Amino acid sequence: MRPGDQISFPPFRLDLGNECLWRGTRSIALKPKDFAVLQCLVSQPGQLVTKRELLDTVWSGTTVSDGVLKVCIRRLRRALGDAATQPRFIETVHRRGYRFIAPLSPTAEAGPPQADSGLPTLVGRERELGRLHDWFGRAQAGARQLVFVTGEAGIGKTTLVEAFLAQVKHHASVWIGRGQCVEQHGAGEAYMPVLEALERLCRRTDGQRLVDVLAQHAPSWLAQLPSLLEPDALEALQRRIQGVTRERMLREMVKALEALTTEVCLVLVLEDLQWSDHSTLALLSVLAQRQETARLLVLTTYRPADISNADHPLAALSQELRLHRQCGDLSLAFLTASAVGEYLADRFPLAAPDHARLTELLHRQTDGNPLFLVNLLDYLVAHGYLSEVNGGWEVQARLFELANTDDGRDWVPDSLRQMIEKQIDRLNPHQQQLLETASVAGVEFSAAALDGSVVPPDPHFRNGTAMQAEEHCQALARQRKFLSADGWTEWPDGTVAGCYRFIHSLYQNVLYGRIPVGRRLQLHRTIGEREERAYGERAGEIAAELAMHFEQARVFDRAVAYLQQAAHNALQRCAYQEAIAHLSRGLALLDRQDPIDATPDRQTRVQQEIALSLSLSVPLAMTKGYAAPEVEQVYSRARGLCETIGETRQLFRALRGLSAVALIRGEFHTTRRLGEQFLALAERQTEPTLLLSAHNTLGITHFHLGEFGRAQEHFERGLALYDPHRRRADGFVQDPGVVCRSYTALSLCLRGFPHQARDSARQAVSLARQLAHPHSLAYALGCAAIVSHMCRDGHATRAVAGETLAVSQEHGFAYWLALGTILVADGQNQQNRAADGIGQIRRGLADWGATGAQVMRPYYLAVLAEAYATAGRLADGLQTVDEALALVGTTHERFCEAELYRIKAELVLAREGGRAEGKRQKAEGRRQDAKGKEQNFRAHPPAPTPDSLVEECFRRAIALARRQQARLWELRAVLGLSRAWQSWGRRTEARQLLEESLAGCDTAGESSDVGRARTLLAELS
Repeated sequence: MRPGDQISFPPFRLDLGNECLWRGTRSIALKPKDFAVLQCLVSQPGQLVTKRELLDTVWSGTTVSDGVLKVCIRRLRRALGDAATQPRFIETVHRRGYRFIAPLSPTAEAGPPQADSGLPTLVGRERELGRLHDWFGRAQAGARQLVFVTGEAGIGKTTLVEAFLAQVKHHASVWIGRGQCVEQHGAGEAYMPVLEALERLCRRTDGQRLVDVLAQHAPSWLAQLPSLLEPDALEALQRRIQGVTRERMLREMVKALEALTTEVCLVLVLEDLQWSDHSTLALLSVLAQRQETARLLVLTTYRPADISNADHPLAALSQELRLHRQCGDLSLAFLTASAVGEYLADRFPLAAPDHARLTELLHRQTDGNPLFLVNLLDYLVAHGYLSEVNGGWEVQARLFELANTDDGRDWVPDSLRQMIEKQIDRLNPHQQQLLETASVAGVEFSAAALDGSVVPPDPHFRNGTAMQAEEHCQALARQRKFLSADGWTEWPDGTVAGCYRFIHSLYQNVLYGRIPVGRRLQLHRTIGEREERAYGERAGEIAAELAMHFEQARVFDRAVAYLQQAAHNALQRCAYQEAIAHLSRGLALLDRQDPIDATPDRQTRVQQEIALSLSLSVPLAMTKGYAAPEVEQVYSRARGLCETIGETRQLFRALRGLSAVALIRGEFHTTRRLGEQFLALAERQTEPTLLLSAHNTLGITHFHLGEFGRAQEHFERGLALYDPHRRRADGFVQDPGVVCRSYTALSLCLRGFPHQARDSARQAVSLARQLAHPHSLAYALGCAAIVSHMCRDGHATRAVAGETLAVSQEHGFAYWLALGTILVADGQNQQNRAADGIGQIRRGLADWGATGAQVMRPYYLAVLAEAYATAGRLADGLQTVDEALALVGTTHERFCEAELYRIKAELVLAREGGRAEGKRQKAEGRRQDAKGKEQNFRAHPPAPTPDSLVEECFRRAIALARRQQARLWELRAVLGLSRAWQSWGRRTEARQLLEESLAGCDTAGESSDVGRARTLLAELS
């Protein structure tokens, strides 16, 4: 038979000569007319075949209706396992005809059936495959899909996914990206499977399209793929994304995928999700919950047994997404006996009795586990139980005899692991050694990792040692024994070699377990050193992998160094959980090292622990809060170690961290003590950067204590030391120049210089924008919003607080997000939307407290109290002020204490005025009843008598403000007391008090309070 007599569209083959349809070696019965219709469609692949053409060709000379053709198509679809709604073979063109859409492949001339030990034929999964096509169809229509394909090891998750991909990959508008999670002995690289998929997609012939999309929408992700960029472009990109946050990275990838999928449908496959990192799961969660259109299908695989622990992050994610119906779930069961029989018929056609008996035996032995089934059949062939005879296959009778006797209970291994062990034993010694070494390299590996320094040369090979490993791997992959080819890799030293992966992780696990412990340690070290040499200066790119190798080799000092680098990589990706895991692992390894007596070695070890502890403080602060006990603990530990060995420079970081914790908690005396120690050390070192940090710490502390003059001195000295080119802000600490200018603005405002304060705030915001540092920008905007609020500039407060909100929401800055919420809500309150404003201020206060912060809380309570006053809720306002004053007494945060007493006086005055009005109305009612002359009533309320509590609060506010040189608070309190005196008839005292207070005010840019005071003074004069 000529090759042209057959047409193949996997897994089917149309035999034109014999007019039959084959699936593997199994014939599928078709009626003659059904075959003729299929032949007509297949002969014109991808083209519309009209109903009239089919009827004229197949039913030539016979008059039949369209209904006959529909019945025929229905039978064909049933035979092919096709679906009309999501067709894989025959597509309906509404009212016109049909189109054959499956890709065709050339078919070799038919010959005797062969034992194919490659990937198993996909049997018993028609329903599951159909569901995948259903999800694919929805994704093509723009409804994003996330699907979990689950099942036990060896059940065929990857086989099902690969069969599906083979059917959709020929679509012109479909891109397929694949990444695999890898089992590590510690935390892996953040976003590793996603980055792997992206890099492969970018290396497509048309992959520049994705590179352009990433550059535009997800620059922080493109920066994680350095091999795609020239060094200059990479450096420029890293400057551009400085200060990136976790939220921004997630948002960027979401936007990039949505932009890409407007042009193509992306199928993203992430395998073995049970070993995923936290960051990848966070990305999946965001992708699943978005409602925007995206032609995106994310297929993931995992083993449920491996996430049975309730603490596993994937367990929580899958439960949450299923609860809200934001994912698809495809759970694979073991093959039925019928499916096992179908697979056996495809691969080894046997006589009916033998087929039935062997099917029952295989199903009983393997429980329908596909991987076990394939390996078991290979075992039977290798041991002669199944043999080829005259172009066909026969089963030896002794197989059934052994299986049914007690003597034959060990006729075959009773587990998949034992089966794999038997397969390994059949390899020659060099192949065994190579595969065992490969299992140490990982489930995916480069053949270059198995060069002659790792695997000894095979004396039977003619080529150099590097080629030997490559050729052995290639030969095994061609035979589908343990390995599959997976493209190629190029290392930074120029080494180019094939990339391979174990067909199943069980193969790697069994091989790894066969290696003696001593040899295993040596292999890990050798492979680690081989990769370390190849990557050279870029070894940090694979830091997590190198850390794993050196840890397993018990070379702990090098493992710790790479764990610290891996943590740095994770922080660059804002992957805080992974960073915590790496650094915690590094600290644990330090404890495992042998005791060190020699002083130089001990010094090095302590310095490592200090560095790890200080690095750990950053991700802990980002995940648990800046004032969390865990953050304080690592800073305290680092401080103690620094003082033990006299390590000065790291001591600065520890002291600065502890002072920041104390500041946010509102422990200002502790902050001042630490700041003074910090400053004394910095002055001995004469290091400008350290001095600047010390002055910042003390300046902020004195400001919150209400010592504005001393605070301003520190900020001025700090600004004199500041050089924006000497120290750049990192992703987690605000720029010191921004801090100086921002707090200078706050201090100038309270001291009565609003014009200068606004200038300083604008300079801080401008500097933050120039630095392109999001956290510094949020810091500057937040302080600028407070300055505007203190100056009672409602329009500016709402505008700047709104921008603070936008930046904080974009980058996930909870601290500044709460501030923006409070001040924006106060703007609503000023616009007569008191109810809405009060609710939002309270929510902002709750969010602020959730970050662990107490600093600034008295000021925000003052904002809430005034909102209550505007709404007429005087009792709630007084209760809030008393809460704030009690907090001041506890924390000594006195910068707004004078304002709190002023607000309390105003609230009491309003309450007493309300009571007087109530008494007046009652008295007037009685008077009207007595006289009966309502028209003669003159509605003038009686003047209130002086209230000692009101005057006491005003006087206390004025005294505090004068002691602090806070002219803004002083003028505001003087204005309130003067109005009270005016209503009580003490006009002369009121005028004198106002004249005295106005004499010291800034006239360059008068605030609204100054304007009100001048107006009242004119009335009193």
